[in-house]
Amino acid sequence: MLGISKQRLILLVASALGAIAAFLPWATFLRISLSGFEGYGHGRITVALFAAACLICLFGKMKKPLSEVKYLVLAAGVVSVGVAVFNIVNLVRAGAGVEMSLAPGVGLYLTLLAGLALVVVPFLKLDKA
Repeated sequence: MLGISKQRLILLVASALGAIAAFLPWATFLRISLSGFEGYGHGRITVALFAAACLICLFGKMKKPLSEVKYLVLAAGVVSVGVAVFNIVNLVRAGAGVEMSLAPGVGLYLTLLAGLALVVVPFLKLDKA
């Protein structure tokens, strides 16, 4: 293959997608979209977390799955999921009180999915022992 374990490859792709998601719309109101860097700027937190997870995956023996450091990737995933869920819940609550279309954007859902990948993938046995 590419000289990298499947686990590390999936985590690298998920981390990259999670970092890119901060630049995509996190909230939409009518025809206006806000990225993760606007408003409270929670996108900065998720970019830092996904970048850290990416760097963790790049260190060590690339052909072997993550060992003890997988818990650092797990922590980054848990915090990213928490940020995404917090923002989705707040947007849904705010949208319910307003009769206009305020909704979570695609970037927020992508952040949630990438964070979930960081939580699950470190514990999957994807590579042959």
